[in-house]
Amino acid sequence: MNTNYTDKLFFGDVDINSLISVPKPFEHSLSNNKFNQNDSRIVDSILDLYVHPGLDYRYGNKKTISEKVLEILTNKNIGGDFVDLGSKKRKEILKRINNFINSEQPIEMRLLSVPFKCPNPLKVRGSLPDLGEYFSILRLLEINLNIKKVYSPGVRFNVVAESLAFCDIFEITRNEAITYRNSFIEMVKDLKGEKVIKIVDLMESLNKVHNFKTTKHILENKLIGSNLLDDLLPAIVMSVNTRNYSMEDLVLIFDRNKQIYNLPESIRKARKEIFERSLKATIKYIAFHKARELLSTSEKCFPKMIPCSVVPKSGSITILPINRNLLPHHGVGVLKSNGSVETKYEVDLLRSNCRAIYQKDKLNVIGYEEL
Repeated sequence: MNTNYTDKLFFGDVDINSLISVPKPFEHSLSNNKFNQNDSRIVDSILDLYVHPGLDYRYGNKKTISEKVLEILTNKNIGGDFVDLGSKKRKEILKRINNFINSEQPIEMRLLSVPFKCPNPLKVRGSLPDLGEYFSILRLLEINLNIKKVYSPGVRFNVVAESLAFCDIFEITRNEAITYRNSFIEMVKDLKGEKVIKIVDLMESLNKVHNFKTTKHILENKLIGSNLLDDLLPAIVMSVNTRNYSMEDLVLIFDRNKQIYNLPESIRKARKEIFERSLKATIKYIAFHKARELLSTSEKCFPKMIPCSVVPKSGSITILPINRNLLPHHGVGVLKSNGSVETKYEVDLLRSNCRAIYQKDKLNVIGYEEL
């Protein structure tokens, strides 16, 4: 790979692999400087908002309990179009589900998630979970309620928190990562979901895997200059910490319609600086995942559980936290009139017919609401 800055490498295309969620384009041109002046709304608690995932499933009467459970988990309302496990993986997952059913225990699922809010202010200016994360918890609880209709013990989602694993890569402080994770746990408690959703720390688990850190370091050295970086780099560019730049500068930096030679010197330097940090972060990010894959850490740390993923991934059940939109930590939750929630970039919401929602006595925005 050419490690020198180019506009093509900085912005890239959106067709990347399943290591990270695909970066969505901005809805409104960054060249548009018009922002809305809508009033805000204040609520006593996020629990006061009418939010409902609206999940309800149907299945054939002749199927076994395990087949009914799997049919619910692979429903398009949960995983979109990414539901084809393949016959071999399907049989393996059915066998695991049956093992839990035979022991009359909740079906244990593992799901890698809960990092921290993306530190790019164009995506999201806050650092705490909001309506997006709230909705994603409701979806997991709703999935469990549907499964309990056919198997009374239901499921338990072991949500493997990425916060401390990735905070160094994306230049987030440990304190911010821990605060985000703990706030997510508080949301689960507020919704009385502790028996269904269990938060476990990824790094605590990986520290018990022999040679993980050594393997990751070897892979980082091998990845320098690799073409493997090309596809993932634009997504990382959008995700590294750019809070040290003003919103006005960020609009110019990330406006893909403005080529670098047409920009002020300060913005050209900023693009190159962000690019260089993103390149290092991409190497670390890929090496981290490749090391996990080579050492089969998921099976070593969480054996016998049903593999799930918030992005389409071969051999895993896809559970999209918020339908087909951005992952909750990549934006801000937007409440729609029917009670559903989407995630959108905050810079787009500031230019849309939406109003901010605040929680009483707190300064942070907990979401937006369509008008």
